[in-house]
Amino acid sequence: DIEDVKSALLKTDRVLALSMALFAQNYLLPCTDATKDYLQCEPMGSECKACPLEPNFANVECCIEQSRFGTNMKGEFSGGRPAEEMRPAGGHAVTLIGYSDTYTSSMGYVGGFIIKNSWWDGVPLPGMSCKDPTAPCAAGRGSHSIGWFMQNHSDIAERDVCPNVHSPASWYMCADIDACKAEGTAISARAVRKVLRLECLGNGDRSPYVHGICQAGEKFFFKSAVAYGGGLSVACMIREDGSELCLPPLWLEDLALIFAPVSEEDKPNDPDICGYYIVPYAVFRSVGAAFGNTHATDLDIKWTKSSYVRSPKEVRHSDKAYDLLKPDLFEQRVVDFPGPFPSLKKVLD
Repeated sequence: DIEDVKSALLKTDRVLALSMALFAQNYLLPCTDATKDYLQCEPMGSECKACPLEPNFANVECCIEQSRFGTNMKGEFSGGRPAEEMRPAGGHAVTLIGYSDTYTSSMGYVGGFIIKNSWWDGVPLPGMSCKDPTAPCAAGRGSHSIGWFMQNHSDIAERDVCPNVHSPASWYMCADIDACKAEGTAISARAVRKVLRLECLGNGDRSPYVHGICQAGEKFFFKSAVAYGGGLSVACMIREDGSELCLPPLWLEDLALIFAPVSEEDKPNDPDICGYYIVPYAVFRSVGAAFGNTHATDLDIKWTKSSYVRSPKEVRHSDKAYDLLKPDLFEQRVVDFPGPFPSLKKVLD
């Protein structure tokens, strides 16, 4: 029960172990003559399913179903399309460190548990592959700091430590090639800690979902992303020569496996500060109802004052080798943000 878990966190003043099932979120992509080569589908093939009852799908006779792992690059566990059945995708154990009753996710869920996760951020390394498209290594991933989920600082400040540069949400939009290459645009992109210049990821072959979009060495700017319906968006890019490339309707975060920041703008998340996710209460309930086996455990372990490397000499045990603990002693850094522009050193005239 959610209230029991929250009470345990407050009562014990220590983290809990959270065990929960993982799941896939499903999307229906329009398979037409214009998109079949990109999606490697057949408009009248056996994989066709009925499309969502939304305006842009009105004349589309075939949609193909594709599954994505049940998190997004904003560090949120997400239920996918409303009313869509959850599908199992394994299980996971994490550290439950707190909660927020006011954080609102990109899917509109209010409140959730904040967890510390062990997953990497960014995109899968070259050569890493998954046969199951719902597996974590078949998608981009992102995380945030505790302070972000507690709404303690701005999105600009957050991108100073957890930039999530591979997420389309962290890419700076510009209207045309002149605007994209203007000095003022570059200054604005840096000021808000967003990526301006992109390139084709690999040889355009890293995505398991869409193919043949770009080639190695091609450079791009991000122009726009317009909602299509069914949880999909149509994204348009601008090439260095000024021509435009508009992609077929996709889940927006699929772009992370097609385009990537140029090396000069590829900044990693700070591993000391980032790595946190949120499990919305609504998703927590849905996972429990669909799969069960979702529970939090209090590990009742208490350490004496003499258990630590930095214990006062008067409480230490002379027969204990405290030096053995030193290689595993780390300092948890804390970042303070003085305002919405954390790196602004002086007032500009």
